[in-house]
Amino acid sequence: MRPAVRPTRLLAGLLLLAASACGTGAGSDAVPAEAAAAPEVSWATVYRDGTIRVTIEDPGAHYRVSRVTLFAPDGTQTEAAEITRENLSRGSTGGGIRPSVGVGGGYSSHGGFGTGVGIGLSFPLGGGTADREPEARRTTAILPVANTARYRQTAGGWEIQATLTSPGDETTYARFPAPIPAEQTP
Repeated sequence: MRPAVRPTRLLAGLLLLAASACGTGAGSDAVPAEAAAAPEVSWATVYRDGTIRVTIEDPGAHYRVSRVTLFAPDGTQTEAAEITRENLSRGSTGGGIRPSVGVGGGYSSHGGFGTGVGIGLSFPLGGGTADREPEARRTTAILPVANTARYRQTAGGWEIQATLTSPGDETTYARFPAPIPAEQTP
């Protein structure tokens, strides 16, 4: 005759089995593979003359910054007055025509020596690099601060949110603190 399985042992066994099936095997602090592989961006902020300049660098040119918003401690939102995007390529010629100046000299077999100064234009053969994918992307946003006195008093409670869109149209939000204004010198 088989012993009866008690409900508590059965429940504990099922929970243990379910927990082991759901685990990643890397511990409780494991990050899902898709989150670990997500591209990173860096940001910098500067406050000057009643405006905040936000610069977001995307070294892999993965995201498009579609929106930058300033959040006051009371929840008031201010949208960027200007957003400028730059696609950057390392070592590219840009595909354009570049002027150049040169100085040269020469000697001929007939005993002559000459010097000269010239102006030239250089351009890439084969159409340049205009169609290449960017290797990096820099976005600069200008956020006006309407009440600078209030901002200076409560700067530690202000935040900036950037809305980033991936090539697959997935939206990600990056939220970071607004810059603390430097003390005015007399």
